[in-house]
Amino acid sequence: MKRYYFYFLMVLIFSFLGCDMGGGYYPGTTQQQKVSTPTISLESDFGIQGQKLVIDSSTNGASIRYTTDGSTPTQSYGELYFNGLSFLEEPLTVKAIAYKAGYQDSNIASRTFTKVTDPYPIISSDGGNITFISSGVDIYYSTLGIDPTSTSNKYFVQIPTSSITGNSLKVIATAQNKIKSDVVEVRKTSAPFFWNLSSGLYIMHNTPGVTLRYTTNGSTPSRTNGTLINNGGRLNVTTGRTIKAIAYTYDSLNSDVATYYYW
Repeated sequence: MKRYYFYFLMVLIFSFLGCDMGGGYYPGTTQQQKVSTPTISLESDFGIQGQKLVIDSSTNGASIRYTTDGSTPTQSYGELYFNGLSFLEEPLTVKAIAYKAGYQDSNIASRTFTKVTDPYPIISSDGGNITFISSGVDIYYSTLGIDPTSTSNKYFVQIPTSSITGNSLKVIATAQNKIKSDVVEVRKTSAPFFWNLSSGLYIMHNTPGVTLRYTTNGSTPSRTNGTLINNGGRLNVTTGRTIKAIAYTYDSLNSDVATYYYW
């Protein structure tokens, strides 16, 4: 009888430990660990290819697949993620899943990336400097006429137009976890040209809407120096003068100085 009670007591103890405390063993079942949900981010640094997409899972050895068309990735569907080989150029939503043999698949991670607003250029009244209206972004620029990258010159206050060695200034704005802006190009206006007709000397330009300024005293014209003339026309000058002229618009750089010897 004592042996019977001993076995009965042992059965009760194992039953209690297994069912109520969660520490029991159940033949034919396994408890799989779940892969950690991946994190999705975007590097603000960028090169010619764009900005690098960064997807990571804290589960060591996990593989990752992702989509950018709104569909749900699985172990067999979506782009296989490789660090340093995935780049983004346009606003979109990235969805990602992490998985590993012997583990449950992670939850689906999702993140939407928006685009930085293009910085707006303002040229000073004398045409000597360019500033950009922007907020909470980093701005990079190239004065050589090529598209800037995050290794190009960084904008802080203003850019002297005298530093622009090419025919345009190109600028890009970027912010953390946002798609970089489009390239904003501030171009140099083409120079005006002169026509010497029997009715007088004319200054002309191929682009409508330009502003022209000219001098007849040998000084260099600027946005604040020289006689103003819009869209071109006949000059009120006499022979025996050296005429210097420039062309510009509110959002374009001053042209090179055109010179005409009116003798």
